[in-house]
Amino acid sequence: MQRKILGITLALLLGLALVASPAVAAAPVVILDGTQMEFEVPPVIEEGRTLVPLRAIFEGLGALVSWEAESKTITATREGLEIKLQIGQQLAYRNGVPVALDVPAKIMQGRTLVPLRFVSENLGALVDWDGVTRTVTIASAAKKEAEPQADIVSNLPWEQGKYSGEVVDNKPHGQGILTLPDGSMYTGAFVDGKMQGTGTWTKPDGKEVTGEITVDKSIVQDVNVKPSISIGIDPGRIAMEKAIREKHEANPWLGNAKGDISALPGGMFLDCQAGLIYYGKDVGRAHIVKGSIFNKWKEKKGPEGILGFPTTDELTTPDQIGRYNHFEGGSIYWHPDIGAYEVHGLIREKWASMGWEKGDLGYPLSDEMTMADGVGRYSAFQGGRIYYHPVHGTYYVTGKIYLKWMGNKKNNEVGELGYPTSDPQKIAGPLLSGITQSFQKGGINDYRNTYDGMDLRGEIKRRDIVVRHQGNHRDTCSVQSMTFLLEYAYSGKYGSKFKDLSVEYLNHVTNKEAGNDDDGDYFSSIEKGYNQYGIIKESVWKYDKDWKYDYDEAEKKLTKDMINAGKYMLQGGRKLTGEFIKPFERDSTLSDQEFIRILQMLNRGIPVALGRNHSMPIVGYQYDSGYDGGGYFIFRDSYGASNGIDGYKIESFEKVKSKSNDVYVYY
Repeated sequence: MQRKILGITLALLLGLALVASPAVAAAPVVILDGTQMEFEVPPVIEEGRTLVPLRAIFEGLGALVSWEAESKTITATREGLEIKLQIGQQLAYRNGVPVALDVPAKIMQGRTLVPLRFVSENLGALVDWDGVTRTVTIASAAKKEAEPQADIVSNLPWEQGKYSGEVVDNKPHGQGILTLPDGSMYTGAFVDGKMQGTGTWTKPDGKEVTGEITVDKSIVQDVNVKPSISIGIDPGRIAMEKAIREKHEANPWLGNAKGDISALPGGMFLDCQAGLIYYGKDVGRAHIVKGSIFNKWKEKKGPEGILGFPTTDELTTPDQIGRYNHFEGGSIYWHPDIGAYEVHGLIREKWASMGWEKGDLGYPLSDEMTMADGVGRYSAFQGGRIYYHPVHGTYYVTGKIYLKWMGNKKNNEVGELGYPTSDPQKIAGPLLSGITQSFQKGGINDYRNTYDGMDLRGEIKRRDIVVRHQGNHRDTCSVQSMTFLLEYAYSGKYGSKFKDLSVEYLNHVTNKEAGNDDDGDYFSSIEKGYNQYGIIKESVWKYDKDWKYDYDEAEKKLTKDMINAGKYMLQGGRKLTGEFIKPFERDSTLSDQEFIRILQMLNRGIPVALGRNHSMPIVGYQYDSGYDGGGYFIFRDSYGASNGIDGYKIESFEKVKSKSNDVYVYY
């Protein structure tokens, strides 16, 4: 190898490259071990990541690749290493260990494309991206093993400075000295054109900093100069800054940076107009966090909290409704009607094993919370809860079993039977079938077509849906009942922000749709009012129990914003399904089929509204031979919590069966 005179600038040595102009939207070029790769379909860039045809990249890196058409799974193997990716899935597997992907593999133009950086790095290659030329450079594991020998140069110009020492492939590599025009000088180790190893930085005034300069940190030994000088030449910092700039360039929608790239414990970040870019040293990549997910992450102390640095950008959930980021210690999921909540640890593992938000539990409705005993933990989801106990394990509870187990307990308490010790298990037999679940002190069974009582008052209290007072001179009991059904259904689906809905709005839009001037109406009219105008929050139009309802006055209070907010609740899958269990017939009786249908709904944890002279929701039932008809229903009244038993009353099965106008349900 010939010795060569090398000209380098300090800016190049420190890796402080200028931010490039936005790149032309051309297909990126991929160079593997010095040779440009040819593909059947061109590579594409999605969310800042390059995807390439799978067979070319896997075989180029020496891996054997296979394709399972039914499951759309790609498997690559090489020297005891196995990588599995599935089309459209955000998780890949490296020797069976799940790894989060920024973007999933996908099919385009009849070809399967895979994320280039993930594939290359997991097969031991080095990957570099040039945002200006849109070029990906890959050095395979075989290429990395060929380490060339160094030449020696002496006192040679490097544009603004002079370098003396060892070089490899026209780059400082080994021991050397760089002297700059201002008299500053670095003496020490260089690796691939960067300072890395033990070295000394000498300022023009003669003060020195000596330390071990590595990719991760610089350990300052001389305290005569501030450590920031040593950090300023940390090649790990340079690599992080480069990755953050490239992420910024690849995502122009982020807008301009609000300031410079800043350091923080364990990494660096850049604050932009539309989001932030974080680079965690242990993650090794830059990722975007923004909006509600960023706010939740910040609430959890950001990278210094339990979640750590992001391991993905903000991504769209498979249902195309929600958004999420994975982090070193967990995940944050956001839904437009629920908000953002974090899930981590063993509870996250259980939720993931059930299919994430696509599974039976749906989206999270809470962060991970501590139980009242200070030992256990739980997270609430749309379809149930997951509980963790260090001794008894991590299990989910849902449906009727959850409601019967929790009874009247508070959110952070467990039922009388203690913590769950199993997931729900199916029972299949010739006589009985259904679900059973074990707890510390026993089990609960949910047999199909059996009716052994249900009481939703505890769940209503846990959702903090308060008993209202309709006022002694208003006749809104039917609207109160239907509003409660909506509150219960929406709060179960989207969380506590929908626990207080506007009776006044529903009352008026019912009249608006029906052309009436009533203070309260039949369920059929209220159904039409909701179907046309939806529902809004109580805070927007508050109920006045002393107001004498007047249509014209109410019409003046109704605004366009209210109507838009109400109709929003009917869009995007938010509209609830409603149906009559019993159609209207004044002072008629319930048929056996209608009676059983009410019990079935209550068993599913769904209250119903009973229409008669004073309409009320039914929120529970119990078989008891001491009552006419063999049991009683539990009603939620609308005359305040001081009425009845904390606002609730009971009536025998026989009394309810004998006189009912209609029965309605929302779910």
